[in-house]
Amino acid sequence: MRKLKRLYRGQALVIVLLIVGVGLTVGLAIISRSVTEVNVTTVQEESARALEAAEAGVEQAFGGLIAGSGGTGTLPSSNATFNVANSNIGAGTVYEVPFVVDQGDAATVDMTGYSGNNVRICWGKNSEQTGVEVILYFDPGSGLISSGRGGYDPQGRWNFMVSDTGNCGTMGYTYSKLVDLSELGMTSGTPLFLRIRPVFNSTPVRLAVVAVGSSFPVQGTEIQSTGQAGNASQRIKATAANPDLPAIFDNAVFSGSSLIK
Repeated sequence: MRKLKRLYRGQALVIVLLIVGVGLTVGLAIISRSVTEVNVTTVQEESARALEAAEAGVEQAFGGLIAGSGGTGTLPSSNATFNVANSNIGAGTVYEVPFVVDQGDAATVDMTGYSGNNVRICWGKNSEQTGVEVILYFDPGSGLISSGRGGYDPQGRWNFMVSDTGNCGTMGYTYSKLVDLSELGMTSGTPLFLRIRPVFNSTPVRLAVVAVGSSFPVQGTEIQSTGQAGNASQRIKATAANPDLPAIFDNAVFSGSSLIK
């Protein structure tokens, strides 16, 4: 009987140890999960505050409160900070439009101070056979603004001039056309800006222009805003283009006096 009692006592100890071990394992797992959830919640909350601060930096840059090369600021409501870096885009001999252009929309290229007689238009980065309509606004020297337009298409549809294939260096554009500004009606005077509108396209189109014998002025500002909250940071990139006219003006006629048909 004494041996049996000792045996039972040993089994009870093992069972107690097993129960304690299982309890510790479950408890540690619960604690670990709770700590992980707290950390995840903290990271998400800090990331949201950092994103809000980055957005505030972009809004201040768009509003002109942060000019020049950039600046810093705080967002007290979110206990976060932001750092904004501004850089010019488009100045030089090549300008790639920083956004895709949908059907019916147009991209504007500032031509202020452009002294060349030609410009190469590049468009499309896929197999879709897309054409472009190019409108040049210029000052012929009379004090009145004039405009002229031309159409370019790989198939020559709508009596457009047939475009070239490639010829845009390493940028990877499918089509291009070297446009003489005199073809767009400017035989004298100074160019102001170009409007480039894709046609025959079912998907958004990438556009670029290459200067010939001159260079383009600054086309806008690239804004990079980085928000910081705790250990989290978020970055937003946005583009502020130069002031532009609504597209409806491409099809409007204005005269300071009577019109002659």
